[in-house]
Amino acid sequence: MDWFIADTHFFHARVIQYSKRPWETSEDMTEGLIRNWNARVAKNDRIFVLGDFAFGNKTLIRELVPRLNGKKMLVKGNHDNNRGTFYVEAGFASTSHFPVFYTNPAQGITERFLLSHEPIFPTVGDLINIHGHLHDGVNPAFYAPQHICVSAEMVNYRPISLPEIMAKLKEKNNNFTWNQDTQCHEYDARGDIKR
Repeated sequence: MDWFIADTHFFHARVIQYSKRPWETSEDMTEGLIRNWNARVAKNDRIFVLGDFAFGNKTLIRELVPRLNGKKMLVKGNHDNNRGTFYVEAGFASTSHFPVFYTNPAQGITERFLLSHEPIFPTVGDLINIHGHLHDGVNPAFYAPQHICVSAEMVNYRPISLPEIMAKLKEKNNNFTWNQDTQCHEYDARGDIKR
């Protein structure tokens, strides 16, 4: 099984206030995120971390990574300031400074994905952009039919599976109603502008 999450911000006390996270301290948040992660992700699963993994010194990060289940891949975000080799030495299977292409026909999903920290605009062809960076600041009036945010705040502080992502994307696209004030278009299920 493959899982996705972004913006965990392990050890980052101020994100609790900024994003109104449901913990009192960074220690409580870190332990809660670890519990949520390990409740879903098995040892042999893959998990794609789409940036802003952890704040704190290298020792804390080195101690954290082995506590998290799964084969971890990091697409670095704007707060992942260590070298990619550090994250691999800490226990990540791979790191990338750039967005990563992803497919998973084994789960019966034929769509193609672009995994990134920040949302990528404009989209390229039929790629679906799975991203983070926005935390809880996703504007429901802004319609991007090929984008889905997996920031921790948007996925109930736990990794999300690809089938769950596809369901959320479908729900988002089905529930959007065009409003002239949004200065955008309503799209059909294929991503074409409705006339």
